[in-house]
Amino acid sequence: MSGIKDLKKELSEMNFEIKELNAHIKELSTIVNDVATKMSESLDNATEGINNTNKAIRESLKDATQAIRDMSEVVGKVVGIITLGGDARNSLIKSLGIDSLIPDFLKKKE
Repeated sequence: MSGIKDLKKELSEMNFEIKELNAHIKELSTIVNDVATKMSESLDNATEGINNTNKAIRESLKDATQAIRDMSEVVGKVVGIITLGGDARNSLIKSLGIDSLIPDFLKKKE
């Protein structure tokens, strides 16, 4: 009889240990679930931040591109005005007949 009692006692102890292990597994499962949730939220926040940064960069590049186009247009107009001014100067000097009085280094190279 003592063999059956010993076996029953061992089974009872194993049952207790299994219940303890089950409780630990549930606790660990909860912790893993919480960590996974926090990681997911962090990734969502990081993704949102990256998307906002990309939008800001895209807008900045559009603005910079437009500013460069505008500046190119203005520079083109200024160069045109300078060229016209130089041509008008040369025409005036020639029409007055004083181009021989102007030193060579001041004359426009053609």
